[in-house]
Amino acid sequence: ILLARPLAMAVTGALTGTLNKYMGVDTLVLIGGALLLLASMLLSSLDATQDLRLLLPALLVAGAGLGLSSPGTTAMITQRAPAAMLGTASALVSLSATVANSLGMAVLFAVVEGTGGVDSIEAHRSSFLVGGACVAVGLVLTIWLRAAWRRSQLPEQQRTDAAP
Repeated sequence: ILLARPLAMAVTGALTGTLNKYMGVDTLVLIGGALLLLASMLLSSLDATQDLRLLLPALLVAGAGLGLSSPGTTAMITQRAPAAMLGTASALVSLSATVANSLGMAVLFAVVEGTGGVDSIEAHRSSFLVGGACVAVGLVLTIWLRAAWRRSQLPEQQRTDAAP
Protein backbone atom coordinates (compact mmCIF):
# COMPACT_ATOMS: atom_id res chain seq x y z
CA ILE A 1 0.00 0.00 0.00
CA LEU A 2 2.93 2.34 0.68
CA LEU A 3 4.10 1.96 -2.92
CA ALA A 4 1.05 3.94 -4.04
CA ARG A 5 2.73 7.31 -3.55
CA PRO A 6 5.97 6.65 -5.44
CA LEU A 7 4.09 4.86 -8.22
CA ALA A 8 1.63 7.74 -8.62
CA MET A 9 4.55 10.16 -8.58
CA ALA A 10 6.36 8.19 -11.29
CA VAL A 11 3.28 8.02 -13.53
CA THR A 12 2.33 11.69 -13.20
CA GLY A 13 5.97 12.77 -13.40
CA ALA A 14 6.30 10.93 -16.71
CA LEU A 15 3.15 12.63 -18.02
CA THR A 16 4.21 16.11 -16.92
CA GLY A 17 6.11 16.85 -20.14
CA THR A 18 3.09 16.04 -22.28
CA LEU A 19 0.68 17.87 -19.99
CA ASN A 20 2.97 20.90 -20.02
CA LYS A 21 2.31 21.34 -23.75
CA TYR A 22 -1.42 21.70 -23.11
CA MET A 23 -1.62 23.35 -19.71
CA GLY A 24 1.66 25.13 -19.10
CA VAL A 25 4.14 24.50 -16.34
CA ASP A 26 2.67 27.14 -13.99
CA THR A 27 -0.73 25.48 -14.04
CA LEU A 28 0.79 22.04 -13.40
CA VAL A 29 2.71 23.34 -10.38
CA LEU A 30 -0.48 24.87 -8.97
CA ILE A 31 -2.50 21.68 -9.58
CA GLY A 32 0.27 19.63 -7.98
CA GLY A 33 0.32 21.92 -4.96
CA ALA A 34 -3.46 21.73 -4.63
CA LEU A 35 -3.25 17.92 -4.75
CA LEU A 36 -0.59 17.97 -2.02
CA LEU A 37 -2.82 20.18 0.11
CA LEU A 38 -5.72 17.78 -0.42
CA ALA A 39 -3.49 14.80 0.47
CA SER A 40 -2.41 16.53 3.69
CA MET A 41 -6.02 17.08 4.66
CA LEU A 42 -6.94 13.46 3.80
CA LEU A 43 -4.02 12.10 5.80
CA SER A 44 -4.86 14.33 8.77
CA SER A 45 -8.37 12.89 8.85
CA LEU A 46 -7.26 9.26 9.27
CA ASP A 47 -7.15 7.50 12.62
CA ALA A 48 -5.93 4.14 13.90
CA THR A 49 -9.34 2.48 13.78
CA GLN A 50 -9.96 3.09 10.09
CA ASP A 51 -9.39 0.57 7.34
CA LEU A 52 -5.92 0.93 5.84
CA ARG A 53 -7.50 0.98 2.38
CA LEU A 54 -8.54 4.57 3.16
CA LEU A 55 -4.85 5.40 3.20
CA LEU A 56 -4.49 4.41 -0.46
CA PRO A 57 -6.39 7.37 -1.99
CA ALA A 58 -4.47 9.84 0.17
CA LEU A 59 -1.14 8.34 -0.91
CA LEU A 60 -2.19 8.32 -4.57
CA VAL A 61 -3.20 11.99 -4.38
CA ALA A 62 0.09 12.88 -2.65
CA GLY A 63 2.10 11.04 -5.30
CA ALA A 64 0.20 12.71 -8.13
CA GLY A 65 0.77 16.10 -6.51
CA LEU A 66 4.49 15.49 -6.15
CA GLY A 67 4.70 14.14 -9.70
CA LEU A 68 3.13 17.29 -11.10
CA SER A 69 4.78 19.88 -8.88
CA SER A 70 8.38 18.65 -8.54
CA PRO A 71 9.43 18.61 -12.22
CA GLY A 72 7.24 21.63 -12.87
CA THR A 73 8.96 23.70 -10.21
CA THR A 74 12.37 22.99 -11.70
CA ALA A 75 11.13 23.76 -15.21
CA MET A 76 9.35 26.94 -14.12
CA ILE A 77 12.48 28.35 -12.50
CA THR A 78 15.00 27.30 -15.15
CA GLN A 79 12.79 28.53 -18.02
CA ARG A 80 12.85 32.00 -16.52
CA ALA A 81 16.56 32.14 -15.81
CA PRO A 82 18.85 33.97 -18.23
CA ALA A 83 20.92 31.58 -20.36
CA ALA A 84 24.13 32.59 -18.59
CA MET A 85 22.59 31.73 -15.20
CA LEU A 86 20.95 28.42 -16.15
CA GLY A 87 23.51 26.25 -14.31
CA THR A 88 23.26 28.42 -11.21
CA ALA A 89 19.47 28.39 -11.29
CA SER A 90 19.39 24.61 -11.68
CA ALA A 91 21.84 24.11 -8.81
CA LEU A 92 19.88 26.50 -6.61
CA VAL A 93 16.65 24.57 -7.29
CA SER A 94 18.38 21.31 -6.37
CA LEU A 95 19.95 22.75 -3.23
CA SER A 96 16.69 24.38 -2.15
CA ALA A 97 14.76 21.12 -2.61
CA THR A 98 17.33 19.18 -0.58
CA VAL A 99 17.35 21.71 2.26
CA ALA A 100 13.54 22.01 2.24
CA ASN A 101 13.09 18.22 2.34
CA SER A 102 15.52 17.84 5.24
CA LEU A 103 14.17 20.80 7.17
CA GLY A 104 10.58 19.80 6.49
CA MET A 105 11.10 16.29 7.86
CA ALA A 106 12.85 17.68 10.94
CA VAL A 107 10.07 20.19 11.60
CA LEU A 108 7.29 17.64 11.10
CA PHE A 109 9.05 15.15 13.37
CA ALA A 110 9.42 17.89 15.98
CA VAL A 111 5.67 18.53 15.70
CA VAL A 112 4.99 14.81 16.22
CA GLU A 113 7.29 14.68 19.24
CA GLY A 114 5.97 17.93 20.66
CA THR A 115 2.30 16.94 20.40
CA GLY A 116 2.35 13.44 21.86
CA GLY A 117 5.05 11.33 20.23
CA VAL A 118 5.04 8.68 17.56
CA ASP A 119 2.36 6.59 19.30
CA SER A 120 -0.17 9.43 19.26
CA ILE A 121 -2.67 9.70 16.40
CA GLU A 122 -3.21 13.36 17.30
CA ALA A 123 0.50 14.02 16.95
CA HIS A 124 0.52 12.62 13.42
CA ARG A 125 -2.65 14.52 12.59
CA SER A 126 -0.96 17.71 13.79
CA SER A 127 2.06 17.06 11.60
CA PHE A 128 -0.13 16.60 8.51
CA LEU A 129 -1.99 19.82 9.33
CA VAL A 130 1.29 21.72 9.71
CA GLY A 131 2.50 20.21 6.43
CA GLY A 132 -0.76 21.24 4.77
CA ALA A 133 -0.35 24.78 6.10
CA CYS A 134 3.15 24.92 4.59
CA VAL A 135 1.77 23.73 1.25
CA ALA A 136 -0.96 26.40 1.43
CA VAL A 137 1.66 29.10 2.02
CA GLY A 138 3.66 27.73 -0.92
CA LEU A 139 0.58 27.87 -3.15
CA VAL A 140 -0.11 31.48 -2.21
CA LEU A 141 3.52 32.44 -2.86
CA THR A 142 3.48 30.59 -6.20
CA ILE A 143 0.37 32.47 -7.31
CA TRP A 144 1.85 35.79 -6.19
CA LEU A 145 5.23 35.14 -7.86
CA ARG A 146 3.53 33.94 -11.05
CA ALA A 147 1.52 37.17 -11.24
CA ALA A 148 4.63 39.28 -10.53
CA TRP A 149 6.61 37.49 -13.24
CA ARG A 150 3.81 37.93 -15.77
CA ARG A 151 3.59 41.65 -14.94
CA SER A 152 7.35 41.95 -15.44
CA GLN A 153 6.96 40.58 -18.97
CA LEU A 154 4.54 43.31 -20.00
CA PRO A 155 5.74 46.41 -21.86
CA GLU A 156 6.48 49.36 -19.53
CA GLN A 157 3.18 51.18 -20.15
CA GLN A 158 1.06 48.09 -19.50
CA ARG A 159 3.10 47.38 -16.35
CA THR A 160 2.31 50.83 -15.01
CA ASP A 161 -1.39 50.38 -15.84
CA ALA A 162 -1.48 46.87 -14.27
CA ALA A 163 0.20 47.89 -10.99
CA PRO A 164 -2.08 47.76 -7.95
